[in-house]
Amino acid sequence: MPMLKHDEEYLTSRGFVYTVSEDNNGLFLVLKDYKLSTEYDQQQTDVLIRIPVGYPMVGIDMFYVRPYIKVAATNANPPATDGIANFIGTDWQQFSRHYTWSPTYNLETHIKMVDDVLARGRWQ
Repeated sequence: MPMLKHDEEYLTSRGFVYTVSEDNNGLFLVLKDYKLSTEYDQQQTDVLIRIPVGYPMVGIDMFYVRPYIKVAATNANPPATDGIANFIGTDWQQFSRHYTWSPTYNLETHIKMVDDVLARGRWQ
C-alpha cells in the first residue's frame, strides 16, 4: 500500500523527515524529531501515525510517540496517554485522540490535530 501522492507532497511541504513501514493492516508513518511545545518535558519526539488499509475511506485514529513525554509542570502523563503499543519492534506511548472521520479528511487533517496536541500543548 503506497502513500498517497498528496500526502507525500504535504509531508514534504512541511519539511518533515519521515519513514514509512508497512504490514498487512496498513502503513506506519514515523515523523522524526517532531518539535514539542514547552508544555512537555522533552524538546522533541518521534511521532507514529498508523494509516489503515482502506484509507482515506477508513479513518486514521490516534497517534503514538517515542520517547514518552510528560507534562513539564506536573511530571504527569498528558490525559489519555497511559496506553502502550508495540509497533515496528518498539513500544510507543499512545495518545488516545478520537474524532469523527470523513472521507474528505486526509493525513493533513490528522497531523493538524497532532500539531494542536504536541506543538501547541493543547492536550485537553
